[in-house]
Amino acid sequence: MSFADFNLRSLSSNSNKLGVQAIKDSVLDLDRCPKVLGMRWDTESDVLLYPAKNIPTTKIITKRDILQHTSRLYDPLGLLSPVTIRAKLLLQELWQQMFEWDMPLPHDIQEKWRSLITDLKSVTTTTFPRYYFENTPYTSNYTCIHIFCDASLLSYCATAYVCRDNQSTLMMAKTRVAPLKKLTLPRLELMDAVIGSRLCKHMKQNTSIPQIHLWSDSQIVLYWLQTSKTLRRFVRNRPTKDNPADLLTRGISTSHFKVSNLWFHGPKWLTTPDSWPVWQERDTYVTMATITDPVPTSKSEDAALPVNNSSFVDMSRFSSLAKLLRVTAYVLRFIDNFRGGRSTGSQETLTTEELHRAEKVCIRSCQMSKYQAEVKDIQTKRYKLPLSRQLKLFLNSGIWKCRGCIHNAPLDEMTKYPYLLPAKHPFTNLVIKDAHSRLLHAGVSSTITFLRQKY
Repeated sequence: MSFADFNLRSLSSNSNKLGVQAIKDSVLDLDRCPKVLGMRWDTESDVLLYPAKNIPTTKIITKRDILQHTSRLYDPLGLLSPVTIRAKLLLQELWQQMFEWDMPLPHDIQEKWRSLITDLKSVTTTTFPRYYFENTPYTSNYTCIHIFCDASLLSYCATAYVCRDNQSTLMMAKTRVAPLKKLTLPRLELMDAVIGSRLCKHMKQNTSIPQIHLWSDSQIVLYWLQTSKTLRRFVRNRPTKDNPADLLTRGISTSHFKVSNLWFHGPKWLTTPDSWPVWQERDTYVTMATITDPVPTSKSEDAALPVNNSSFVDMSRFSSLAKLLRVTAYVLRFIDNFRGGRSTGSQETLTTEELHRAEKVCIRSCQMSKYQAEVKDIQTKRYKLPLSRQLKLFLNSGIWKCRGCIHNAPLDEMTKYPYLLPAKHPFTNLVIKDAHSRLLHAGVSSTITFLRQKY
């Protein structure tokens, strides 16, 4: 800075040693609580706090007064959002009722604002430690970020917490008032997921913490995020008491805010990964999605699957599905080893991955041999053939699958979107025979029910 002729003359620090040196150089800032991005930093106690706001209580309150004093509450990290969101909701209510700027407000709204003034004055006295983990050494190996999302008909939001060993603390929060155009709760839940993903991106760009977990208590949003079909119907939503973002969607009082351990530190199970809730498709509970950087691959799974295996495997010569898949897997292994694409030559037994790959090759092979007209019909987007129109076929990992009317059902993805197999094909016959044997020679109805879980 001296080389560029910039004279540093206002230095603040929580280090006594640096403070002594600053006094010698006559550059120490005499203000004990200097401004830091709209907040205050008490250098002696090393805490962040908010400047005191004087909100007068007048006899006549207008919309202009409420907007003026609400806008003065600058909270860049959203740490006070559970209380300040109530002021934003009140402003939206004033816009909905179309009050003039200097028109005296009704008595009930004035009383609501006076009650809110008390909370706004009190909440700004809350202090936050600048350093997140006072009792944990910096050399700790495990540090991660958790982001919670939630929404109500009034607002939607996302909160971020950082965890290290057995400690967790609030980092920041983002909240939005629901738009005036009424939206359904599932759509608002999807909007809070967007806020959460943006907060996740912000954290990844501005911290060196690679492990980030996103949590949502909306069952329908989780289905929307994982399904391969654009859903039009909505399913049930159930909130959970362990979601700290729920405090932002409805707002709380300052007295509740200051004693809310859920808001300042997150749920109790946050620092114990073994007790994290694990979501199943049939559960209506909180779920987690781990955000990691994508691993680059040299070639996709589609490129690894041959278009047709009829040139090296004759399916009509096999009497069992298991033998067909094993032979196909060994042939594919030989091809990979010959090309130098995989390192499975030293393995004697086949892996589950190789058998699954062989199965996909067989399915693709019989589809390509029987459904060429349907494939062309779908690729040209004509949908004139009955099969492609009625079954609503779509391509997934190079294999044609069917859409049905049970996509909202709590079933496995394979059952909701089964593979398409041609009738009287050798591979189809082997699949039916294998299912019949697995069910200990059950009847036709049981065998068909079992097959339709996948085909």
